[in-house]
Amino acid sequence: PGMQPIHEQTISSRQLIVAVKNNIDVFYFSGLIPLNIFFVEDGKMERQVFLATWKDIPNENELQYQIKECHLNADTVSGKLQNDNIYTIAKRNVEGQDMLYQSLKLTNGIWILAELRIQPGNPNYTVRHPPNLNPPSFRTHTYCRKFLSVKV
Repeated sequence: PGMQPIHEQTISSRQLIVAVKNNIDVFYFSGLIPLNIFFVEDGKMERQVFLATWKDIPNENELQYQIKECHLNADTVSGKLQNDNIYTIAKRNVEGQDMLYQSLKLTNGIWILAELRIQPGNPNYTVRHPPNLNPPSFRTHTYCRKFLSVKV
């Protein structure tokens, strides 16, 4: 009662829809797929390969945005993301900001690189990533928001 049939609902790209048919009826249900199921365990890019790839991307081709209200330090962020196959390749401190350089690899072999800038005491992070290494259906900030603000 009050539910729309699945074929009439708006479907997100992360939604899995299942139909089970038996001798009584067909039962439909759906659920969201966690993004990290698409991240493979061998997504830790070699440091030199990462640096060479990152340097080859012109600054004007990078996307940048903010993740707001995330109260974690760089080591905690790195650990949480690594649990979901998002690897910190390098970490450095520039003018008091922790810079995390990260890679992940999708099940289809596409690599995604990102730089996460964390200013201690500031709950807003800055993320930079190249759009040409980012499939249109996936946004780096989605994983950051999900994995940094939801998981404990």
